[in-house]
This record gives sequence, C-alpha cells and structure tokens, in this order.
Amino acid sequence: MKIIKILFLGIVLVLCNLAILAAQTLPDTISVTIPSAEPGGVMEVTVDVRFHSTNASGFIIVLLDFPKGLFTTGTGVDISDGAAAPTAPGTWWYEWTAGYGKVLKSNASLTADVIVDPGNADTNPNLTVSVLGANVDQLKLLPQPFGFNPAAIGPVIKIRVNVPSSIAEGTYPIVADEVGRVIGQFNPAGVLDGVPYTSVSPLVIANIPDDNSLSLQASLEALPGGTLSLPVKIANRDSVGSGPNSFTLDYDSAVLTLTSITPVTAGARAGGSTFSVLVSDATMLAAAKRATVTFSGGTIPPGGSGALCTINFSIAQVASGTSASVTLAGVSLKGPSGAALAVVDPSTPTTSLTFFAGDSLSFGSMQGEGAAIIMDGQLHVPIVLKNTVAVSMVEFYIQEPAGKEGVLTLAASPIAHVNRATDWMVSASDSGSYVHVIAYDPNGTGSIAAGTGSLFHVVYDIHLAAGDVPTGNNTYDLNLAFKGVNLVDGSGHAVGIKTVAGIASLDYRVPLGGEAVDQGASLPKAFALAQNHPNPFNPSTTINYQIPDDVGSINISLNVYDIRGRLVRTLAEGLKGAGSYSTFWDGTDNSGRQVGSGVYFYRFSSSKFNATRKMILLK
Repeated sequence: MKIIKILFLGIVLVLCNLAILAAQTLPDTISVTIPSAEPGGVMEVTVDVRFHSTNASGFIIVLLDFPKGLFTTGTGVDISDGAAAPTAPGTWWYEWTAGYGKVLKSNASLTADVIVDPGNADTNPNLTVSVLGANVDQLKLLPQPFGFNPAAIGPVIKIRVNVPSSIAEGTYPIVADEVGRVIGQFNPAGVLDGVPYTSVSPLVIANIPDDNSLSLQASLEALPGGTLSLPVKIANRDSVGSGPNSFTLDYDSAVLTLTSITPVTAGARAGGSTFSVLVSDATMLAAAKRATVTFSGGTIPPGGSGALCTINFSIAQVASGTSASVTLAGVSLKGPSGAALAVVDPSTPTTSLTFFAGDSLSFGSMQGEGAAIIMDGQLHVPIVLKNTVAVSMVEFYIQEPAGKEGVLTLAASPIAHVNRATDWMVSASDSGSYVHVIAYDPNGTGSIAAGTGSLFHVVYDIHLAAGDVPTGNNTYDLNLAFKGVNLVDGSGHAVGIKTVAGIASLDYRVPLGGEAVDQGASLPKAFALAQNHPNPFNPSTTINYQIPDDVGSINISLNVYDIRGRLVRTLAEGLKGAGSYSTFWDGTDNSGRQVGSGVYFYRFSSSKFNATRKMILLK
C-alpha cells in the first residue's frame, strides 16, 4: 500500500510540473544562420522563427553590416513563384520555405517583404525580412494544406546572393538591429510588441580548395626529452564521409616514439571522427617506423586547411641541434556514399624537426630613431644568447632584407655595449647585403658561462630619406635574420642552437620608436595584451602590450595571422625586458605587400603568457 501511495504522489508531482511548464511562456526566437561562402560562390541566409506568444501576427528583423559590394541591387527575385535564379554577381533571390513560409505568403491578408539596402562606399549593406498580418495561432489550427504543422515551424525563408569574386576573405559579424528585431501582435493586426530572443551567425568568406588533400606543418622545433604534437591538416573540396579513411606517417624511431596513451588527438576539423593507429616497421627506411592512422564515424564538410588531428610523440634525449623528419603518404578519403574521393599529393609531405635544448641566439629589442636605445641617429641591434653550456666562440651573419640593403650600413664603431663577451675579441665587417660578426677569446682560455643575456650591440648608421618613409604612419620596418650561425663550446664542439629573427622598426612619429618602450612609467605588475587602436583601422593601427617586472627578460613573439591561421606579419620577436611596449602594424605582410580588408588576429606568445585578440582592417 505504501508503494502505491509513493507512486501516486510521484505522478501528481510530475503532472504539477508539467502544468507549471505549460503555464510558462517561452520567448519567441529568431535564428539567422549563414554558412560559409566563397568569393564567386553563393551565400545563403536562413531565417528561422519560433513563435511561443499568443496572437502573433509575424515578425520584422533587420540584419546589418554585410560586406560592402555583396549586394549590387535592392530588388530580388522570388524563385518560389517559378522565377529562375539570377546568375550575375551581387544579385540575389529568395524562397519562402515549404510548410511555413509559403503558407504565410499565400495568405491574402498579410504582407511579406524582403528588402535589401545595397549600401555604398560609406555604408554596409543591410537586409530586412518581414511578415505581418497573419494570425499564426489560427494558421496552426487550419487543416493541411491551408495551415501548417506546429512541429514543422522553423525556417521561414532562405535568401541567397551571388558573392562577387572581389569580396575579401574574412569573418564578417552580422548584427541584428535592436529597433528592427520585433514580433508583431495580431489584434490589432500588425502592432509591434515583443522583442524576441535573436541569434545571428557571422558570415565567413573563404576559398575552399579545388581538391582534397592532407598536409603537415612545414617545420617544427621541440625540446629533447619532451613531447611533440604534430598537426595533420585537411583541406577538402568534397565532403569526407564516415570512411574508413586513412593515411600513413613514416618517422625516425631512434628519435620519436608515439605516445602510448593518446597517440592521436582529434582536431577542430575532425567532424566527429574517431581515430586509431597501427605502428609497423617502415622496411624501406633505416631505423624508421610507419604509423597507419584510420579515422571513421564522422562527416567533414568542405573547407579550407584546418587540423584534422595531431600525432603525439615522445622525444628521445638527443643532442641539441639534432634533426629528424616525418613524412606523410598513403592518403585515402571517402565521400558520404562510401565512394573513394580524388586525393592530390600533400602540399607539405614532409616536416623537418629540429630539437634544441633551450639554446637560442636572438635579436634584442630594436627601436627606431628617437627611442631610448638609439644614439646619434644610429640603430643598436642587441645580440642575445641563451646557452646551457659554456661557449668559447660565436660567429654569425646578419642578413638584411633584399632591396633595402642601403638603408643600414655598419657604423665606424660597429660594436658597443659589450656585456657577456667582456675581454673577447669582437669584429664586424659589412659586405653590403650582410654583416659578418665573430667573437672569441684571443687567449683561448676564456668562455661565456651558461646563462641568458645580451653579448653586445651591433651598431648601424641609418640612411633613410624623408621620401622613403611611408606616408600616413611614418614607419619603416626592416626584417633582419641570422645566417651561418656557428657556436663552439669549451671543448671545441659545435653547439646546436635556435635563431630568432627580428624587425627593426624605424619610426618618426611621437612617441618615436617602431616598438617604443614607456621609459617613464613604473614597471608593470602583470602581462597584458591590449586591444589594438583604432579598430577597425586603415591604414595602420597600434598594439600595446606589457611584460611584468618579476619575470626579467623573456623571449616573446607578436604575430599577425589571417582568418585561416596563416602567418601574415611578425611585429616583435626576441628577448624583451620588463616594460610597457607599443608597436605598429601598417597592414603589410612580411614581404612588404599590402594585405586586403578583413579580420585578422594578433597573438602574443611566450613561455609565461599567451593571448590572442581580433582586429579588422577596412579599406
């Protein structure tokens, strides 16, 4: 009897909860989805409306900030009335979806409109969709085909536009106007009342490859005795189905061993696939293993290069500077139907691996004219060595950028601020396109103890005419790189070492300095990467970051990447001390070419702090 009472009470509680839920009115919702599109392809906008309020007469939604040039006309074609879809770039058409939109549109008492404001040189295009005058509750009650099934309520309309090939790749956040985001009430008809819950996906414009392929990262560096996560990237024109799909990797088993617990980790573009790996001997290669990776159970839609998975290795305790490689081969991909897809050879079939025991030779903070480190119109380039063993000789070349060799010439006194190389013989000679530097103890008895810090400064005279400085931002950047580095330890053996390039930014603005340091401010107490300003920007923007006083000097990098994760520009790299820094980006890549409008990301990386922010270049 007690069990029956308990069951009865449970049923009553369930019914009460259901009654409470039924009494609560869920918010009306408008969801706008925009799948990615290609320049020269077709963009699709789907408006999905869910009515929960009573006496709803329809809705109005205004979508803002489509990219300039996307729409070339304000008049679209309703292909649900039998018209053919237009083909000219920038023209658009729409279709009221079956079971919902067409029923509303066929009701003589309502008005249904799709309006496009194409925008101009100063304004972005806007898109307005409205349906008013229908009693949604009454339409739910009508028999088919006059009414509609409430369970099928959702997508009202699909709007498509032929994307001009001139639209720049990037991510464009589409905004729902607060004023034009309303649900209308039927009684009296058309009264705008509620503000619905609204979500709008961004528009991503990106080129999808013309083929299907996998690839590896071009080169990687790692610590001996540590771990290595090697990304395997996929770029596919066709949808990749549940498979099974597979590829093979050949690697040097004397240096690399697949980790036993998680040898493969799914990447951002795995599409729900699960991975397995089988290791065998690569009989054609000496001391090599072959990993056959199989993945299945997911669907990967078409898209540009992204991480399919990462292969995780343990690294042997090898000498600093040891090299190895991993080669990708045997790629097999299948479509959703199970049919084999055409696969091209990977663009990067082999990645070169180099293992460094934390040793590096890098450029310190190089600042342009007027900054604290500059004296008498000269550029001081600090040479920073991080070494885990004593070093008895340092030799290297500084390569100047092609076409800009005459901007810097070696000063009459080319070496200054000697620090860790005290009592050494240090000489420098200028060939015109590079500077050769060699430092050693002339007595053959001394060495530079293990540690980190500046060895000395290489000093250049600056030959930059006013007309050479870019207008608008007044900066002139020079990419410097190490070549032919040769380090010898105390026993006469070569030391493997990583080199870190740098940028000398000659700046004639106030504050001066391509990467100026706020000398007067107190040292920061925490890392920070500020939002660039202005943002959006054209043609240049400023990025501020800070390094706290409790970490001393630290190797950092500040890089700009495009929407597909490709490196565009290195703004700062090398050993930096504590301070507040300001650097500038003039919208050019590492080759000096102007980049197009779009969304870019800048990332600050170090062993202590990493951060990424987004910025928008509008031209």
